[in-house]
Amino acid sequence: MLAATHLLQPEKHRAWPRADLQGLIDHVTAGGAFITAAMTGHHRTAATFEFASVVAVDVDYGLILEEFAGHPLADSPCFVYSTPFYDPENGQHRFRVLFRLPELVTSGELYKAIATILTHALGGDRSCTDPTRLFYGNSKAAHISIDLDAVLDEQIITDAEAFLEQQRAACRDAASEVDEVSILRAIHVLEQDVIKPTKDGERDKFVRISAAARDGGDALFPAWSD
Repeated sequence: MLAATHLLQPEKHRAWPRADLQGLIDHVTAGGAFITAAMTGHHRTAATFEFASVVAVDVDYGLILEEFAGHPLADSPCFVYSTPFYDPENGQHRFRVLFRLPELVTSGELYKAIATILTHALGGDRSCTDPTRLFYGNSKAAHISIDLDAVLDEQIITDAEAFLEQQRAACRDAASEVDEVSILRAIHVLEQDVIKPTKDGERDKFVRISAAARDGGDALFPAWSD
């Protein structure tokens, strides 16, 4: 089994103990919350991502559990469970799919690319692909499927790296259309310490600024990330 990498959220304090895959499943089926990445600190930001061996996809609309059984990825998940809002009688076919990665992923960008590819493949929730997303368990899950030996094919890493390169090329093209004066003005603003990425309550703003700075390409992003 892949090395233990998961962080679990305890109910009454802010420590983030790690667990192996079975420990994660036990925690989730007891109703506990979790993230799929190990972090370097207690704040859930892209900057604190350390590594991950599992990726999660939320499927809230479109694909239903019965249809998922016939999906090309149906044999790949290590854990599938219906979420607390699963209510098929009222059209709520909500479930979560966890995949074991073929190798330890130490890049938050690569993790997000993998999550994005899998989310697109399953028609999942595109807002749930960030590396330190908090997910909730379900102690009353109507559906649970476990395969501790299931692992994604190594092709997912190659596909994600190609996806990232396409994104970088698009950013470089976009940046080439921005005039130098605008870039210098943006750099000046970013260097004013406009936000502290580990401060409580500023995570969403940090993510939005990071995305905007990345769109500026190599001329702008280092002024924000360094």
